[in-house]
Amino acid sequence: MNQLSPEVVAMMREAVKHACTGKGDPEILRRVHEEAVKIREEVLKKHGVLDIAVPAIRELRDSE
Repeated sequence: MNQLSPEVVAMMREAVKHACTGKGDPEILRRVHEEAVKIREEVLKKHGVLDIAVPAIRELRDSE
């Protein structure tokens, strides 16, 4: 299994710190945001909009 790079681990820790305390290194948080936007765009290109929640909820609701 691939290990995460130290840079990715640092970014994850900073994001968790920000989520828990509301504080964090603005530069790292900016990089985390940029990476998230890039990943989202890649997923949209590859798979389109993944609308799985509404059909799953309807199926659960209709099975009652």
